[in-house]
Amino acid sequence: MPNEEAPPLNLSLRFLREGEGVTQGTLAERLGCSETALIDLEKGRTTASPERVSQILGILGLKPKAVGWMSDAVRKVRAHGRRRGRADDPAGEAREEIQGMIAGAVEAFEIFLQSGIDRLFRELDVLEARRQAPLLWNRLRRLPHARRLLLVREKEEFHNWALCVRVADESLKAAADVAAKAVELAELGLEIARRVRGGQEWRWRTEGWARFHLGNALRVANGPKAADELAQAKKLWADGAPGDPGLLNESRVLGLEASLLRAQRRLPEALELLNDALKIDQWGETRNLLLNRATVLHVMGDFEASIEALRAAAPLLDERREPWLLFALRFDWIVNLTLLSRPAEAAPLLTDLRALAERLQNELGSIKLRWLEGRLAAGFGREDEALAALEDARRAFSARALPYNLALVNLDLALLHLERGRTAQVRELAVQMLRIFPAQGVYRETLAALRLFHEAAMSGAVTAELVRELIRYVHRAQHDSKLHFEPAVVGARKGGPAPPKAPARKAV
Repeated sequence: MPNEEAPPLNLSLRFLREGEGVTQGTLAERLGCSETALIDLEKGRTTASPERVSQILGILGLKPKAVGWMSDAVRKVRAHGRRRGRADDPAGEAREEIQGMIAGAVEAFEIFLQSGIDRLFRELDVLEARRQAPLLWNRLRRLPHARRLLLVREKEEFHNWALCVRVADESLKAAADVAAKAVELAELGLEIARRVRGGQEWRWRTEGWARFHLGNALRVANGPKAADELAQAKKLWADGAPGDPGLLNESRVLGLEASLLRAQRRLPEALELLNDALKIDQWGETRNLLLNRATVLHVMGDFEASIEALRAAAPLLDERREPWLLFALRFDWIVNLTLLSRPAEAAPLLTDLRALAERLQNELGSIKLRWLEGRLAAGFGREDEALAALEDARRAFSARALPYNLALVNLDLALLHLERGRTAQVRELAVQMLRIFPAQGVYRETLAALRLFHEAAMSGAVTAELVRELIRYVHRAQHDSKLHFEPAVVGARKGGPAPPKAPARKAV
């Protein structure tokens, strides 16, 4: 159907969109529909419901009166077009209708002018809030937590949505280092969100944003209320959607929800959310979403897909500004390759990782690098080099009480000894692990898997394949407290008893 045959209302929506300088693609994305669906609506192929008209006007920042005038203008222009050249079209009548259209145009101009002024003031408010946020944060950052909360409650100048966003960003940064600090900052963001200037829906939206960050901080800190925060955050975020002019990053929210779902072992749901977030991201959140996706896939045991996510994220990281994040990415990439028994692909990445470690001068990073050096040396058959590196890493992890790293390096050593027939050393490692780990906060299911290893080692039934499966399992289990170890292949030593099977356990 050509444009001129579209109903006046539908065609008016197109004219109003074009008058505001908004493309069909942009409007379709804000509406949550395809560009084809919007084209069909503007051409009159589909009906423009009152709800959809109201939504479009809201996005364009126009009042309902604008579409009414534009529809009238379309009808009058069409009527004159059909009557042009007919004898019964008196010039006076046409002149009066045209003058009426001019009067309507003046009125429409006033509407557009007013909406433009309104948008200008909104943009100025946004710019001012963003300008004030770092200044306000500088006043808060060095204060103790209780003093920060008191200032936010008493001083209206801190009731700034952009400050809430800044504090949430700080909470995310802290979550990678000190979980308790991340929780405090997220609680501060929530106090700000509850008081932001604006309507109730905007406050709901901002509070939902803050609660997603609080839920994330509680997840990192192993807090029991993370799931409760997720439920509240989702409701507030949805209820407040009409009050958000597009200032809060929805892709961030989906990523945080995915992390919380991952902690609840709802991995397919988390993966679906991350895929949705990647499709809509316009905020520079893609690299974080890809890193999150890589972790989810790793926990699911899909190490190949995890590598692909890391490969896609790598070019999005700034080595100068984010060297530690790039170190973590390359470290995880190498770990995935070793779990797939592909040391040749990992070797060039290890060279890059060494250069980053030298630049960072981070002690824990250097220890982890030493561990990977040992694992790769073992993969290439360089036994003496592997033993030296793994023993160095084992002592360092033990001194720092890092149980999962210690369990993994012990299993790497056990595999190396087992492949060379040194069963006495394997038994010794199994005894040490069972003695140390129950007191170090290792998850119950992981302890059950290590007991299985101990029993197999003591009975002489442990195999290299069992140890490899345990290594893959422990890598996943450190992100999933309830992951149960179910070995696919447990071969017995020739002439020895069959290894025991892990007992069925209820999730705790």
